[in-house]
Amino acid sequence: MKTALRILATLITVIGVQAQSQGQTAIKKVVLEEFTTVLCGNCPPVSYTIGQWHDSNPHSVLMVIHDGFGSDAMTSTLTNSYFNAFHPGNMGFAPAIMIDRGLYPWKDSVPYMSNGGFDTIATRVMNEPAAVDVQIMNGTYDAVTRSLSATVNATFVSSVTPGDYRINLFLVEDSVTGTGYPAYDQKCYSASFANTHYPGMFDGTHILGYPHRHVMRQALLGTWGAASIIPNTPVIGSTYSKNVTYTVPSTYNAGRLSVVAVVAHYASAKSQKYVLNANDQKVTATFATGIQQTEQLAINNIYPVPATDNVHLVFTNNKQQDNIQVSICDILGHTQNVSVSQTDRTVGTHEVIFNTQGLAKGIYYLTIKTSDAQTTRKFIVD
Repeated sequence: MKTALRILATLITVIGVQAQSQGQTAIKKVVLEEFTTVLCGNCPPVSYTIGQWHDSNPHSVLMVIHDGFGSDAMTSTLTNSYFNAFHPGNMGFAPAIMIDRGLYPWKDSVPYMSNGGFDTIATRVMNEPAAVDVQIMNGTYDAVTRSLSATVNATFVSSVTPGDYRINLFLVEDSVTGTGYPAYDQKCYSASFANTHYPGMFDGTHILGYPHRHVMRQALLGTWGAASIIPNTPVIGSTYSKNVTYTVPSTYNAGRLSVVAVVAHYASAKSQKYVLNANDQKVTATFATGIQQTEQLAINNIYPVPATDNVHLVFTNNKQQDNIQVSICDILGHTQNVSVSQTDRTVGTHEVIFNTQGLAKGIYYLTIKTSDAQTTRKFIVD
């Protein structure tokens, strides 16, 4: 069954995942990389759809590459390298997307492809087993020095075709805003969409102060990641690690940063830069994914999607707590005042209900925090 699924995509075929080893498993997170710029008037509705799918699927990672249709203030040498590496022939277009940088022949001859039907492909890829478990450990951020550090661990749980596998860590900034066109103000051809989702911000041509979501800012281990950390033939059960330190530029909003850890194959061909697995985590004073966080505090579910009058948070607390704080903020980082039902501090699985009638339609972040753990999940109000 696994082999049959992989025949549909060159990406999965070349990975050559075999049976899971000795009960070890890895949670799969599919990587969506969207190409867009402020010059693309067709992009806002598509970006909104991609963002909604991502927010509704916690086992997905989204990075937005500002390249492929001209350039803007968020275009960089990094984004240009990705565009040049993946786009078809000598042309570029937007909106476009890559899913795990894989090749899906029924869609296009290169990983850089149109967005139609992305959710079907992404869902299938997301639900396939992963050959490697990716974790971000020992993450810290110093707000004074703006020094960020973390360790990326890659533990192989299945065999893969021998090749050049690399670890990378990306810095992503959410809801980037600014003024002016073609710097930040987003062109939009749909007045109906703009006035519905960005009321008061549309001047008839551009969405002024448009919040650009999940902007790819930096690759902290080089464009294609750190070579020679993972051997050509990874050993099942072995963990390969890479430490990262980086000084965050003062122009980035530290309150809206995330890191995305990726393990990918590297070769010169467009179809050979495929992703095996990834993980992401919001940057805070101390941040880490995986075992350290899961053992203390975990969000199991947020429903309904989208929320209307109420949103339900189901979480598991594996340690008796003196205090549990639950908060909601919008995409600009502003905390929202909502009524919250009593939060149980005992060990076990609990449910908290928020009244969301006072919240405008849009994307929000729900954070649950104790004295020694914190986790955040996105949700949508409609």
